[in-house]
Parts: sequence; C-alpha cells; structure tokens
Amino acid sequence: MSNLIIGQSGFLNLNVASGSAPSSYSFDFLLVGGGGGPNSFNGSFQRNGGDGGQLVSGSITPSTGNVYVFSIGAGGTSGGYYNNNTNNSMGYATNGLPSKITLNSTAIYTANGGLAANTGANYGGNGAYGAGGAGLSNGNGGNGLTNSITGSSVYYAGGGSGFNNNNAGLGAIGRGGSSHTNGSNDSSNFGLAGGCIISIPAKNFSGVYTGNPSVIINGTKLVLTFTSAGSYTA
Repeated sequence: MSNLIIGQSGFLNLNVASGSAPSSYSFDFLLVGGGGGPNSFNGSFQRNGGDGGQLVSGSITPSTGNVYVFSIGAGGTSGGYYNNNTNNSMGYATNGLPSKITLNSTAIYTANGGLAANTGANYGGNGAYGAGGAGLSNGNGGNGLTNSITGSSVYYAGGGSGFNNNNAGLGAIGRGGSSHTNGSNDSSNFGLAGGCIISIPAKNFSGVYTGNPSVIINGTKLVLTFTSAGSYTA
C-alpha cells in the first residue's frame, strides 16, 4: 500500500511500505504532436478539418539526476477567406508544432505536429498524423490512435471536423482543428496542443518535476500527463 502526497512547487512524495528501489529501471512515455489547423473558407470553398498529431511511444532508462524536458507542440492555426474574397484572406492553415523530449539540450524523441487541412470540399481531418481513421467527406474527422499508458485504452490525436456541428475524431490531446462555416479563424477552431505522458514505477519516482501535470496511480506506477511544458528529474 502506498500514500500519495502532492506537495508544493512540483514535488510529490510517494511512500512505499516495502521494497527498495533497484539501481536501474525504465519508464514508459507517450508523446503527441499538436493538431493541424483547419481551413475555414466561406461559400463553395473548402471547409476542411486539420489532421491529428503524431504519436511516438517507447521507454527510457534514466541515470540518476537526468532531467527530461517536455516541450508540448501547439496546435496549428486556421486559414481561409471571408466572403469568398481573396482580398480578405486570413492566410493559410498551419501545421501543428512538434512535441519533444529533450535531455541535455538534445531532442531524443520528437512527435510531429498534424498537417494542416487537406484539399477537397468539406473533409474531416485524418486522425493521428494520417495513421488513425481517415477523415470523411461529410465533414466528420477520423478517430486517432489508442494507447494504454494510463492503464486504460484512450484515443489520442483525432482529426478535426470539416463543418460546424459535425463530429471531430476521438482523441482530444493533439486533435486537429475543426472548420467554421463562417470563415472564422479565432482560437476556438485552432488545432489542439499535444502532450507527453510518462508512466514511472512508484518505488523509483523521484518526486521532482516542473510544470502542472495531472497525476494518477495505475497499480504500481505513477502516470503524469503534461499538456504544457514541464520536466521530470530522475
């Protein structure tokens, strides 16, 4: 049995009743890039959703004192025209930005951002960097990919919808932006930010991190979900 105590300034103490920490261990990670931006053209022009970000997963064997920095990719911005008039251009939709895990100022893992809206009339975005479900021509976004790092199967990086009121794909973290029928490019239809999730054996958890991750217990592991910049010190 263990006690979970969340303290101040990003320190977390986990007191394990029995057992001693081995000198070598590994922790799992899931890295998700930011979602791509949608097109928001008016009238007969395309109104397409952005693609979800890329998923990269694996495990890391740290050395004591290693500081792993998590850079979270922002979602891409919307592009389009007002009133079918190229003189009122909002510019082009942009790709989502990559998420990275960095050690000693070197990126050791990178998950690319989702691609900006595809061509073709009123398509939903593809889920998870095109590797998830395909976007549909009626405007629904494709589902992202599932991963069970949190202890249950969860979708990540769905595709954005091609219309207002149509369905974005399953997977909010790293989801592509959904188009607005009125040509709007406000932040409500940008792609969503990516994330980084790490799952650490509880008896090895150092309790030292920065940022504002959510923290849950999954059996004998601690799972930290970062949706903004942060770090973990082994």
